[in-house]
Amino acid sequence: MWEASRRTLIKTATSLHVNPRHVIAELVGMTLFVFIGTGAAVFFSNPKTTDYIDVTGEGTTNQIVAAVYDNLTINASFGIVTALAFGMAIMVAAFSIGHVSGCHLNPAVTVSLVLSGNCGLGQGVANMIAQFAGATLGSLLLWGTSSMRDGGLGANSIGDSFTVGNAILGEIVMTFVLGHAVLIPLDGCSINPARSFGPALVANKWTDYWVFVVGPLAGAVLSVPFFYLVSQPWEAKRDAKGQVVLEETEGMKITSEV
Repeated sequence: MWEASRRTLIKTATSLHVNPRHVIAELVGMTLFVFIGTGAAVFFSNPKTTDYIDVTGEGTTNQIVAAVYDNLTINASFGIVTALAFGMAIMVAAFSIGHVSGCHLNPAVTVSLVLSGNCGLGQGVANMIAQFAGATLGSLLLWGTSSMRDGGLGANSIGDSFTVGNAILGEIVMTFVLGHAVLIPLDGCSINPARSFGPALVANKWTDYWVFVVGPLAGAVLSVPFFYLVSQPWEAKRDAKGQVVLEETEGMKITSEV
């Protein structure tokens, strides 16, 4: 039962073949993903004017509406706006490049795919280089379009009310399930070493960056045994004589013509 899977894993994971289409797709996808996601975090986390909120028509501001508006705009980077921005960005990317590269857009995802035999080593390394480069380009685009450059350009950082241990555990668990909104108040939610790298490099904010590398990668590694637990048959296939039949399995590899 497991022998065929083991042979397939080794054959796929040790492949050094690189498809340039996959690399380009990951580069472009990651650029847009970081620009959109961190852009929402930057632009919607700053106070906005409520001067135009005039529900009476007499030039006065409704205080209740103003208070709600303040909470929606000022606290948006710790809530639904940023989570939706990242979620919508990854959904659009999945539809756009999923059929080309599989839409990894995350070194942690790529590592888990290599370890599970669903992506070759050569392709995995090339994809990760493209992801880090794309994240940097996305942050440079944000730097060029925003005047709010002193805030870190969406760089991840641990909240004052939380510890490094809280952040690492959160990153491990949320990378395992690819959660997002839960971690935003804690550390801005990385679950993606490349997403954290781009803003950190461009804004030169490296505080606790290692947390956003170790946590996601640990979560990715821990997800691999779970993948095999739920994806492989628990009983071996047998022939009419009761002998175990070993079958070559192809895994969930993404193929694309150059």
